[in-house]
Amino acid sequence: MRSLSKTWNMPSLSRSLAGRATRLTRCVLFVQNKAQLWTLGQKAEKASKLPSECLPGLADEIGEWGVYCFDNAVGYFMRVIQNALLERENNGTEADPKWGEARYTLEELLDPHFRLPRPPTAKQRRQQTGLNAMVAAFPGMVSRFKQAPKVM
Repeated sequence: MRSLSKTWNMPSLSRSLAGRATRLTRCVLFVQNKAQLWTLGQKAEKASKLPSECLPGLADEIGEWGVYCFDNAVGYFMRVIQNALLERENNGTEADPKWGEARYTLEELLDPHFRLPRPPTAKQRRQQTGLNAMVAAFPGMVSRFKQAPKVM
């Protein structure tokens, strides 16, 4: 009876799996680096190419599906960063907004430890709108509520 290692040629199989894992690990590490991702996205936009086309040999290393996922990851990242760069601080009121400086800087967004806040859900927005309307209708109630003694 033949052993399994002779039939399947285990040493070459393990080498090919290890090589693929190493290539995928490099790809994951690249995607985790925000500054490299931003630079690649900018380069791809200027050249009117897909991000994977700016990295020669990537398709051979990670395959078609990997390239598709990589291009989508870079595109999503670019949209998130560009939208965050467009956000402005409201220095006015809700009734009379005065949009001032940018809320985030590029350096801040590309910092590996920086995380954007999660947007509120539809339910949270409805609750906030209800509370804001109540505060606007009864401004004295809020100040009296803050001053009221706490009951245990």
